[in-house]
Amino acid sequence: MDWSRRSLVAATMTGAVGAADATAFPDKRWRRRLFLIFAPSAEHEGFKQMRAQTRTPKFGARDLDLVEVTGDEVRVNRQPVAAPGAEQLRRAYEVARRTFAVRLVGKDGTVKLARSGAVPITEVYDLIDTMPMRQREMRERSPAER
Repeated sequence: MDWSRRSLVAATMTGAVGAADATAFPDKRWRRRLFLIFAPSAEHEGFKQMRAQTRTPKFGARDLDLVEVTGDEVRVNRQPVAAPGAEQLRRAYEVARRTFAVRLVGKDGTVKLARSGAVPITEVYDLIDTMPMRQREMRERSPAER
């Protein structure tokens, strides 16, 4: 494991990556992880690239919900939602309106990964798989559910 990866894992384990609270989605806390993609529009190349990477069984196996914030629209698991609004989510996760960014929010409601730009989804999976809660899930679930 390289130095930057160790630092990210250490920051994740201590909660030092971010303190944004998942109060925008209180029903998901302790049940689901959130992967948020922020983009100026749905036509943004980074958005299209990240969205395509989430179309794998491994995404759902990690108890992930996809939250897409494009312009003034918000979708959760590809379905439009009225609340929370796009501006509320941008404020909560400190993303400027015309910025492309991704956030990974753990089941505890804290930001585990904050990037300006695309990230390989395998890196997101690897990060999740280092989390203690995920380690417990993998031990408790059958191989087909992992």
